Amino acid sequence: MSRTSEVLHVGFVQYMVRVGSYHADAIRSESRFESTTNHSIGNLKMKNKLFAVATLFILLFTQAAQAQEIEKLAWMAGTWAQKQEGALVQESWVGPSGNVMVAVNLSTSAKRGTSYEFLRIAASGTGLSYFASPGGKTPVEFKLKEMGDKRVVFENLTHDFPYRIIYALEADGALKARIEGTMQNKARSMEWRFEAVK
Repeated sequence: MSRTSEVLHVGFVQYMVRVGSYHADAIRSESRFESTTNHSIGNLKMKNKLFAVATLFILLFTQAAQAQEIEKLAWMAGTWAQKQEGALVQESWVGPSGNVMVAVNLSTSAKRGTSYEFLRIAASGTGLSYFASPGGKTPVEFKLKEMGDKRVVFENLTHDFPYRIIYALEADGALKARIEGTMQNKARSMEWRFEAVK
């Protein structure tokens, strides 16, 4: 082999070695990228699964907690009535069942005629809420403010009258209902004392 051929051969071999080394590095880099990408995708999938499980757990826990809360209002269940000054106000509560209590209020008076209202206590996004639908109109939501022993308060301060609704079971077994709010910039309230209808 001539000197020139030998130099060309050595140069070609060195070139091929460099190309092979570059190719091998590229393969290793690609492999590492795929490995890193697969690892990242795997981590993302795992995080999504954990997030889904955590969300489900929180949802179930929240529903269970809300179910326990509404069970504390079982003392409201039944049919209640107040007769006073020629007026009869009846309110019947059904439940709690399935995290819901529902009721209808029917008021009849010689002076004011007849009026009715659909009522519901149910779980909302932030806890229990009281929904009032006077005359079948769009329900107004009152969020749970406080709950004690045989006493519950719902509130919606963006509503003028009422903005607060209170129920309490008195020692003699009567159910007291009270609404509070403002009318013409003056504080107003109304109260009923219902007796259980046997």
